Amino acid sequence: TDFLSNRSHLTADAKFTQLQYGHWNLDDVTAQACLKDGRGAVTISGANKLFDGNINIDALLDTKRIEATINTDLAKADLYRLRLVDKPLTIGVCGDIKITSDMKQTHKLSGLLTDLFIQDSKKTYHPDKVGILLSTTPDTTYARAQSGDFIVKFDASGGYERVLKQITVLSDSVIAQYEQNIIDQPAIKRLLPTLKM
Repeated sequence: TDFLSNRSHLTADAKFTQLQYGHWNLDDVTAQACLKDGRGAVTISGANKLFDGNINIDALLDTKRIEATINTDLAKADLYRLRLVDKPLTIGVCGDIKITSDMKQTHKLSGLLTDLFIQDSKKTYHPDKVGILLSTTPDTTYARAQSGDFIVKFDASGGYERVLKQITVLSDSVIAQYEQNIIDQPAIKRLLPTLKM
């Protein structure tokens, strides 16, 4: 099945009153999916100790381009019990995220997250609304995040694959130098990617 073909079609409904897989206990989960004429929609709803809320995805699908909107209304997601993180961490969030991609090297993600709460083993945090923007093309990668008066801007020369490769080479070099008890600053400078933060 080619989910990106506009000739593919699917209608699916699922309801789990009891679902356990390893450490996961996902009781009371429902899911609906529909794919027709190059448009896909998925809704997942849960009301249990690990996941309480709704996630909706609506997408225009094509072999050369994807445009999707993700809408979340999560009262709670226990990332630790879902085995997604190694330490206790529970989050709650409402938000809308838009994603576009040419399925090659040009991708964009933008969104606004509201009603946030983050709870670790010691404290619960309630940050302001968070706006995010990530974009990458073959020659430029940039990211923006803002919450209240906290603003982060990141600009790099090159696509995300090139930037990640440069950062990997840089970190490998620094680790190798550290293990040999030397620091060669000129060599490290030559490996730095072109970026501003």
